[in-house]
Amino acid sequence: MVRIFSFPFDDYSSFAKGTAFAPEMIRSLYFDGSSNDFSESGTDTGKIILWETPVLNKYGLVADYFQEITNTISAIKDEKWIGLGGDHSLSFPMVRGLGNLKPFHIIHFDAHPDLYPSFQDSLLSHACPFNRIMENQLCESLTQIGIRTMNDVQLAESIKYKVKQYRWMEDFYAAEKSWQTKDVYVSIDMDVFDPAFAPGVSHQEPGGLAVKELLRFLQQFDGNIIAADIVEYNPLKDIQYQTGRVAVKLLKELVAKMTTQ
Repeated sequence: MVRIFSFPFDDYSSFAKGTAFAPEMIRSLYFDGSSNDFSESGTDTGKIILWETPVLNKYGLVADYFQEITNTISAIKDEKWIGLGGDHSLSFPMVRGLGNLKPFHIIHFDAHPDLYPSFQDSLLSHACPFNRIMENQLCESLTQIGIRTMNDVQLAESIKYKVKQYRWMEDFYAAEKSWQTKDVYVSIDMDVFDPAFAPGVSHQEPGGLAVKELLRFLQQFDGNIIAADIVEYNPLKDIQYQTGRVAVKLLKELVAKMTTQ
C-alpha cells in the first residue's frame, strides 16, 4: 500500500492563497470517473492507495502544526507515502519526519529553487523549505530540475549547499547516471510545468516542462522512491480542472513506481 496524506495548508503562500484546497480537489478528481485508476504501466492504483484522514491545522502556532506533520511521518514504519499540499513550506516538516530512515537524496521539480534563507520575514515561507532542509542536514543531496527563476541570493545558497540544478530534463539525463543504489524523496511543485500544461498555480512561470517529460522520469527512473510530495496546485487558478488532472496523473504514476521498484 501507498499511504496518501493530505495537508490543506497555505498560510505561507507569498502571492496568492488557494493551495489549501488542492488535496481535497485531487482526491475528488481521482474518484470522479473521468479516467480509470490504472497507471500507464498497467498498475491498478485503486487497489494499493490508502487515503488517510486529512491532517488539519488545529493549533494557534504553525510550528505546532508542522511538528504534528513531522510526527505523523515519523510514525510510518516500512511503508511508502505521498503528501499532498498545500504550499511548498510543507516539504520541510515532511522531510524532517524521515529522520529515522537511512540517508536519502531529494530530487525537486520546480520553477523556483525555494532556497531563500528567509522570505518576507519568515523562515518557514514556501520560498524557504529547501534552505531549512539543507541547513538541518536532513538529506544526503539535493538535485533540482526545471529551475528558471534563479537570483543572486538563492544562487549563493545553492553554491553553499552544493545543490545540483538542471534547467532541462535532457541536462539531467546527460549528467546523472545510475541512481540504482540510492533512496530518493521526490518533491513536485506544480509550477515546474509550463503554464500551458498546468495553469492552476499561484506563480505561473512560462518556459516550463511538458507533462510527458516528468512522466518519463517517473517511469524510467532507476532509484528507489521512498516518499514524495505534490504541492502548489491552486484550484482557484485552474481552468476546467486541467492542472488537477495533471496532479492526479502524477499521483498514479508515483504510486505505480513506488510499488513496482
